[in-house]
Formats: sequence, C-alpha cells, structure tokens
Amino acid sequence: MKKLYTLIVAVFLTATTFAQAPEKMSYQAVVRDAANALVTNTQVGMQISILQGGDLANPGPTIVYSETQTPTTNANGLVSLEIGTGAIVSGVFADIDWSAGPYFIQTGTDPTGGANYTTLTSTSQLMSVPFALHTKHAANGLPAGGTDGQILAINAGGNPEWINPPVVCTDIFYADTDDDGYGDVSKSFIACTAPIGYVSNNTDCDDTNATINPASVWYLDADGDNYAISKTAPQCANPGVGYTANVLPLGDCNDNNDAIHPGAIDILDGLDNDCDGKIDPAVVGQVRAGGIVFWVDPGDNTKGKVCALADAPTHLMWGFALDYTSNYVNPDTGTGVYSNWYLPNLDELNLMWLNLADSDGNGVNSGPSDPGNLGGFQNFFYWSSTETVGLGVGAQNFDNGIQFSTPQGDGDQFAVRAVRAF
Repeated sequence: MKKLYTLIVAVFLTATTFAQAPEKMSYQAVVRDAANALVTNTQVGMQISILQGGDLANPGPTIVYSETQTPTTNANGLVSLEIGTGAIVSGVFADIDWSAGPYFIQTGTDPTGGANYTTLTSTSQLMSVPFALHTKHAANGLPAGGTDGQILAINAGGNPEWINPPVVCTDIFYADTDDDGYGDVSKSFIACTAPIGYVSNNTDCDDTNATINPASVWYLDADGDNYAISKTAPQCANPGVGYTANVLPLGDCNDNNDAIHPGAIDILDGLDNDCDGKIDPAVVGQVRAGGIVFWVDPGDNTKGKVCALADAPTHLMWGFALDYTSNYVNPDTGTGVYSNWYLPNLDELNLMWLNLADSDGNGVNSGPSDPGNLGGFQNFFYWSSTETVGLGVGAQNFDNGIQFSTPQGDGDQFAVRAVRAF
C-alpha cells in the first residue's frame, strides 16, 4: 500500500530582489509519513506551484509558475527551500504580478527523492506578499512606502499596508503526557516556546508511564519475589521477560525460586535460603549431622556441636563410658558414618543441660516426657570427660543441673550421651 506523506507549512514569505540575485521566497515544511512519524535526514522530491485565481476550496486551474527541488529533511523532519531557485517546470517567477491575486502555493512530494509527485499535500493561500516582490508593480495601486523585507497585508479596516513579517517559529516540541520530561516523537507541535505539556526532548518510549523513559533502570526479578538479582544501566525499553522498572532491593542469589532471597528463613534443605553465602545455619534443637544441636558457633552459624540422639542403652562406669563414646554407632542409622564421637566435658555437658534438657528454663527435668526436655535426657547423673583433683571426674545431675565430682574407680554407673562437632 502506498504511504501518504504530509507537509506542514512552517513559514514562507520573505523575498529579495537585488539586482544580482533572482526574486525568491523562503519556504519551510515538516514532512511526516502515514503513521505521523517524522521523515528525517532524507532527501525528498518536491514540486512547488504558484496558482492564480479562484478561492481556497477551488484555487482555480491557472498555474502561473511551477518548479521542482530535492531538499533534504533535517533531524526534525524540516525542509527549507527558496521558491524561485528550483528547476523551472513552467512560467517565470519574476513575471508574476502579485497584485493580481489571490494566489496559492500548491506542493507535492516524492519521499523517495524522485519525481513521482503523486500526492498533493498542501494548498495554501498567500495572504501577504513580501514588499520586494511588489516593487516592479508599484503602479498597480499599491500603498506607498515599505522597505525591503516587509510584506503587504490587509489591515483590520480592509486596506492594504506594509508591515514587518511576523517572527518565524520553527522549534518542534513533543507531547509529554506522563510529565517525566521526555516527549513522544509521534506527537509534535511547532512553536516558538514549549506549550504546556510539551518538551523539546522526543526520546520517551512509553509516554503513559512516568517510570519508563531513557533514565529508567530495569531490575531483573524473574521469580517475582520482589528481590532483584541484577539491574541494567539506564535505558528506555524493557530488556525482556522478568525485568521491571520498579525499584527493587538487590541481592537475590537464586532468581528461579521465590522462596530464596535476602531475609528468607534458612531451613535445613541444602540451600542458601537467605542469600547470606552460608548453607543451612544450625539452630539449637535441630536434628543434623547425626545428632541434636546443643551449641552453635557464634562466628559461623553453619558449625557447632551435637549430642547423640539417645543415651547409651545402659548406665556405665566412667572407663566404660569413655570406651563406649569412642566407638559410638548412631542408633538412627545403625552405622558409624559419624566417627568422631567423644564423651562431653563439663562445659559441654552443662550446655546440653541448659539448651536441651532444661530448654524451658525452669531448672527441673522430669525426664523424657518433660515438654522442656528437647533431647530426651533422663533425670539422672551424666558422666563428663573432665578429670578433677584427686583422680575425680566431673558429672552433672540432669534432674536439677547441679555439677559435682566423684572418684573414677568407685564403680558408679551413670548415664552417657556422646557428642561430636560438625
């Protein structure tokens, strides 16, 4: 389908008649295509004709002068040319009697730069004519006076008079509907100053959304958890799926899982749920590494100590307790997959009491059925590996948390709970 192109006349009507230069009139127009987009930096073919007689609706059949030119539009789609200096098709520009109007300018264009002027895009009546073009016809009842550069116009009383030409405005402004300072290139207006709602910038790619413009920074949040894994440099158009112009906090370490982001609860699943660079932090009371966590390293929450899931099946003398813990087999797995078990020292035994056996802090453990007993400890005495003065050994009463010392060889048989570090 053939595209229609439009010409918007910006200004025409200055003239010169110096002895060494031809008579001519300046003419400017803005060229747009059928989609109302500017035709920029393109050589176009134009045919300009001066018509005499008739009226604006029917300018009459008489063409007194016609010429062609091939101007080049600028970055704003504007062409500037001088009528009277083109390739003459018919007539003599200097012989036009401007007092014998009305006169009209008719233009046609070939946007490819050729001579196929298939679309007459503009017909405008000349309401005033430069003074210089009337000089040779001064005897035709024109008013006296006037200087070169002035134009002949009809005043409010209906009489002709010479006046200075109006200020020519050729600046192009663009609609800024979303008021973000960036205009829509498809909606322009020619004026001397920007009308309300218009700006000189024409680089907006979405004039309905103030957050989308050449200054927009796009955040990649493919999993929709409102945490971005990265962001772009400022650019107008959306880079693709998963990007948003909404400002989001960065730091997402997995943009394919909306449960993984900074601030998420880190659970024991082999994943870095909270994006802190550490996988599965330990928590007191958590079952992991073959036992129950009773202490977490404050410098690295993925490390700590666990006690065995259950006591030794029988109460043991201290020497047998040492042997049992060094050869402990995890009752949950039935294997020795975790081999570095040992008998806890007094400090470790006390942490087991405080954090597991007496987790509710009431100072009493009534046994495995006690709701505050997270490790299923007996309300009995437990051996430690800590040796005391006089061949004594430290132990702790898990009924009330009191620690004491007892001789190694007295034959006491206490409960035993193995521990290991992870």
